[in-house]
Amino acid sequence: MRGVILGLIIGVMAMVSCSNENDNNSVEPLIGTWKGTTSSFAGMELSPQKFVKFSSNGRTEFISTVSENQNISRYGDWTKNGDTLTITWDEGNPYILQILELSQTSLKWKNDSYGGQISGSRYDSFER
Repeated sequence: MRGVILGLIIGVMAMVSCSNENDNNSVEPLIGTWKGTTSSFAGMELSPQKFVKFSSNGRTEFISTVSENQNISRYGDWTKNGDTLTITWDEGNPYILQILELSQTSLKWKNDSYGGQISGSRYDSFER
């Protein structure tokens, strides 16, 4: 009887550990809410995005501070292909980013076309 119970316990533990491992590997680390920590353009420090949210349904929201008590949100769709993150704003403008670092707690990206007529790259960092 002990052997049967021990066998059941080992079998259940093996199924639970495999299930957790597979769940963790299939989750896109980009999904969730990120808090802006640093931002720069052409070597000049900028105010970072307040928050960026990525949903599993392919939607994103960028929340920026306009004044001390006012935030604005911008919405769009996101896709990720390797280290390229493309955000197509609801207004239709694409925003193409190169992901420099992505983990469960840190996100860093670069955008080379940020400045319009001014050449340079924008770098943004986020944390959870």
